[in-house]
Amino acid sequence: MNYAILFSPNGVPAGFVQDESGEYTEQQAKDAVICGKLNPTPQEVEQAIAANNAQDLLNKCKAQASKLLFDTDWTTIPDVANPSDSNPYLTNQREFMTWRSEIRQLAVNPVADPVWPTQPTPAWGNKS
Repeated sequence: MNYAILFSPNGVPAGFVQDESGEYTEQQAKDAVICGKLNPTPQEVEQAIAANNAQDLLNKCKAQASKLLFDTDWTTIPDVANPSDSNPYLTNQREFMTWRSEIRQLAVNPVADPVWPTQPTPAWGNKS
């Protein structure tokens, strides 16, 4: 089966389709899209795949950190930790703030192999 390569407006290979009149094998078309150029060398393909894998790890770190921040946004609401406004009230808001600061660093500066700090467990107090 032959393939034709589709180009972005700026001339970079962006995709491919099956086409009997196409000039490329499926692997050649995939390699062109991965590398952003026609007829890349095997070394260029290897480097592009490694770069994509590294970027995927950074993207996963950022996405996980962003999700953790989103899921704990409620801990930042001032009245959730104020006994005069809430009953029960969060007694360890400061722990969440410290933890969220560490998580925010991973969202802003993602790493390939993150060490995730332990998320605090909400501790609740009751007004008497």
